[in-house]
Amino acid sequence: MIFGGYILRLTFELAHCCAARFTHSRPRFLSLDSTTFDCPVPVGSILETDAMVVHTAPNLSEDGTHETTRVQVRVNANVRDLHSGRKTKTGTFAYTFEAEGTKRVLPTKYSEYVEWIVAQRYFSRFTLANCRRIGRAAGAWRDTGGTEAH
Repeated sequence: MIFGGYILRLTFELAHCCAARFTHSRPRFLSLDSTTFDCPVPVGSILETDAMVVHTAPNLSEDGTHETTRVQVRVNANVRDLHSGRKTKTGTFAYTFEAEGTKRVLPTKYSEYVEWIVAQRYFSRFTLANCRRIGRAAGAWRDTGGTEAH
């Protein structure tokens, strides 16, 4: 069987290329989101992958000086048996990148809307979790009187 880390690397490279092509810039990797390994990939079989930008969200850069876009790319991996020609889903991978400028993606098909909604829910939870984390960090700083470096 093919090692899962190798499949992660292949899907990451494809997701990065997809995000770069969509944004016309060099995207910065932010996170590996939901990942599933549905079935093993035997050595000697063909691994087919496809990538799609499923969601975008406007964002300010870390220093707050310019706008960026968070781009979520979903990669589907399928394994094709050489002898039977049968295709089996082997995994789904979601990667989030950040790129300069503002880009927007809107779904046109029902299946794309489903993917977009799932990604939007992730972004909502991600934003809320970051606000809570930042709030806790700010509260910890205030508790110390602002004398300690964090």
